[in-house]
Amino acid sequence: MLGDEYILFNPEITSEGHSGGGFSLVVDAVSGLIVKAGARAEVGEWLKSRIAEGGLLIDEINCGALLPGLTEGHNHVMLYSVFETLKAVTMLGCADKEEAKKRLKTTASKLKTPDAAVLAIAFDTSKVYDFSSEDIDEAVGERPALVMDISLHSGIVSSYLMKKISEVAKKMDRPLFGKMTERGEITEEYTLKALEIVESGCTEEEIALGLEKKLFASFAKGVTTMHDLMPTTASLFVAALKLKKRWESEYGFEFPIRMFYLSGFHLDDLKERMPELESEGLIDAGKLAATVGLKLFADGSFGAHTAKVTTPYVDTGADGIYFLDPEQMEREMTNALDMGVRQTAVHCIGDAGIARAVAAAKKWAALSKSRGVETKLRIEHIQMPLPVEPVLNELRDLGATLCIQPNFLLDYNYADRLGERVKVMCPHEAMFASGIPIILGTDGMPDSLLYAMYMGTHAALPSQRISLKDAFFAAGPAAAIYENDDRGFLREGQKADLIAADKSLINELAVPENPDGKYDFMKMFELEGAIKKVFKNGKQVYPKKKS
Repeated sequence: MLGDEYILFNPEITSEGHSGGGFSLVVDAVSGLIVKAGARAEVGEWLKSRIAEGGLLIDEINCGALLPGLTEGHNHVMLYSVFETLKAVTMLGCADKEEAKKRLKTTASKLKTPDAAVLAIAFDTSKVYDFSSEDIDEAVGERPALVMDISLHSGIVSSYLMKKISEVAKKMDRPLFGKMTERGEITEEYTLKALEIVESGCTEEEIALGLEKKLFASFAKGVTTMHDLMPTTASLFVAALKLKKRWESEYGFEFPIRMFYLSGFHLDDLKERMPELESEGLIDAGKLAATVGLKLFADGSFGAHTAKVTTPYVDTGADGIYFLDPEQMEREMTNALDMGVRQTAVHCIGDAGIARAVAAAKKWAALSKSRGVETKLRIEHIQMPLPVEPVLNELRDLGATLCIQPNFLLDYNYADRLGERVKVMCPHEAMFASGIPIILGTDGMPDSLLYAMYMGTHAALPSQRISLKDAFFAAGPAAAIYENDDRGFLREGQKADLIAADKSLINELAVPENPDGKYDFMKMFELEGAIKKVFKNGKQVYPKKKS
């Protein structure tokens, strides 16, 4: 035991039900594994014998609550790091176009060069619906400028950026999905192209630095592992690979992004660049299945009026759009399988979009079977599955995993476009009762998994409510099981990804007697403020220790 270093955790309660001060856990700080867990007296005797043999107790953590590290199952951490690199301004709280123009003008005035891009996020189109490219031009002048709505699936662009998008679109061998109007309103793939143009002003080094900061910020939220559900450009993915290569040697623990899901276009780019990336030691073409998946889009979002629904939107009479047609989905699945990719994630929001996602799931299963390979399938968001039970039963029989976002209950403000249908969004009760494996994510809206759990446990309608036990399982162990990774439980042999917090954290997340579904945005800061220390592979990552 000489040279072994141990960390002892003595919690009052744990997320797995241990209480009364009778549970302890020991981490081997060298291997990063939990080496002993159980009754406090037994653990104490075990640790005493190890210290007698030359081991060293380097830290003792007495805490109110102990939880496994959380897994953010659906985020766009690479994209959001670019937002911070570009110093994106938030449009939250804008009540009218004058306030919106004022924020854009202030942001533009602080940029170093007159042609630098202006990026704004979280614009609420249900409150300010008459904004246009003319308003943006008035605020920022002749420069690329993008104002994204809350869903990130649509927005408004400056006249300058409209021209650039049109130039890109003309070079495509097919039409872009979505639309761009004369007023500068854009949706779906036009939004992605706008982001690509805006991001082109960032170097890979800047992106990597921004990503590194974003990952450490996630630790402070209790998130120790995450899945990135598609960067907007291939260069973001390459920047992440370069950061990953130096991460473990520099910090001594695993890179937090466990899974990368790429669009079919990005997989094409990856295939072309594979020799170069392999020569740099950034990726192994023979091991893509473990870390790279395919991301498909069945439809858009409620925020952009592009989620595909069978009953038209109340305010526009439109019924949304399908993003990819079945033929293109099959081509992208086939290409992914040819590359050795074995996971597909399908984005779907509206009931008609979900039906297309189910059809895609069947095609993925058939293609996998025809090749004799084992694959996995995730359904992302699945916000309005109608009819609920038949849809869930079909997905269960297909072996799908659901990745849901309880924070999408905030979409109640879309009653202006959905009417009474907001009450059938996010049928969590039926989802968990169906027996389908479920992972939690946030989509970064807002970027707080604890807050998403809180919204699920505090939903006003029983059909939308999540039990605390299910919330904890879906926020950690479920994703680890999906990845075949040994983490997520307070058990021996597991990776020591741990959260030491005040006891109030578990109490606040618990289901109240009469939840009212009124979500206080400030609650996320209260929940995250209860976190005292976070460990990744036995290394303290929050608060970050000085080297």
